[in-house]
Amino acid sequence: MVAPSGYSLAFSDEFDRLCIADTRTVTDNWFSAPAWGAGFGSAAFLQAGSARSPFEIARYGGELALRMTMTRDESGKLGSGLISNTFPDGTSRAPQDGDPYGYYETRLWLPAGKGIWPAFWAIENERLSPTRDHVVEIDVIEQHGSAAADRYATNLHDRDWNGTRLAGHSSQPRQHIVGTGVLTSGWHVFGVEVTP
Repeated sequence: MVAPSGYSLAFSDEFDRLCIADTRTVTDNWFSAPAWGAGFGSAAFLQAGSARSPFEIARYGGELALRMTMTRDESGKLGSGLISNTFPDGTSRAPQDGDPYGYYETRLWLPAGKGIWPAFWAIENERLSPTRDHVVEIDVIEQHGSAAADRYATNLHDRDWNGTRLAGHSSQPRQHIVGTGVLTSGWHVFGVEVTP
C-alpha cells in the first residue's frame, strides 16, 4: 500500500495471513468483535477462534484478501464477522500516537446477492469509557445488501451520552449512487480524512 501524496504510511495490513484473534495477542492486528463487547441487533459476530469462524484468506482478482462469510446456525440465527483494530482493554497493534486525525482507507470487493451491511467505519475510543459524553462515529461506507445494490451510504454520527445512557443523537447521512453491479465487480478504495 502506498500513502497518498502528503502523507506517510503509519500502518497497513494487506491480509496475506489471517491475523485476527478473539483475545489480545502480540502478533494479531485485529480483534474479532466490537471492542465494547455489544453487537448490533440479533445477528451474532462470530469469534475468530470458534468452530464457525467466518474469516478466511481467499483470492479475489488475483490478490489475497480477507473474506468474511455470513451463515445461519441450526436455529436459523445469522452470524458473520467484524474486525476491530482495538481490543477490549483499549490497546491496539496499530501505531497510536493519541492523535485521531489523518487519512484512513480500505480497499473492498463487496459481496453480490443476498446479504447485508459490509462496512468500514471509525468510532472514538471514548466509546469504551463508562463516563463518555459525545462520541463521534464516521461511517466511511455501509452497503445495505441487494435491496440497495446500486449505492452505498456514508454517515457522520454524534451520540450524546450521559455516562452509560444515550441522551441524544444526530447524524448526517448521504447516499452515493454508483450503478447496479459496480460495487460487486472488483476492488474499490474508500477513504476518509479526519480533521479537527
